Amino acid sequence: MRTIRLFFLIFLLATKPASGYHIAGGDLTTHWIGNNNFQLQLVLYRDCSNPNAANFDPTIIITAYSKLNNQLQDTFHVNLSAVVDLQLAGNGCVQPPAVCMQQGDYIRVINLPPVTGGYYLVWERCCRNNTVTNLTQPDQTPMLFYHDV
Repeated sequence: MRTIRLFFLIFLLATKPASGYHIAGGDLTTHWIGNNNFQLQLVLYRDCSNPNAANFDPTIIITAYSKLNNQLQDTFHVNLSAVVDLQLAGNGCVQPPAVCMQQGDYIRVINLPPVTGGYYLVWERCCRNNTVTNLTQPDQTPMLFYHDV
């Protein structure tokens, strides 16, 4: 059931029109901080080498669904808290002139009351970095972030 739900969600999101490409990857996590409170964090990486690529969104909306019945439980507006220019590191790593990567951090404390089965969190954005080689049209393919709580 979970696989079908995830496939259906990805299919629906993939039909949205492209709004600009830049996503290179990311990670959606939560950390329990006490009671029903969690620190929600999305770390997003973008390719900033293309001047026509979209910037980080100032605010994103992450949705929480019940794992038991897939019903929407809550939505969370999360502001961009930091943007950091990334550098290649390590001995012998010389950064090519056309490489530009940035990290955007979205952080917020959220409250998730106990529910049977728990939650899953979802956020998606179009589109991916067009240098991805294992997708036919990465600049028209959204990226979905999913996290179980």
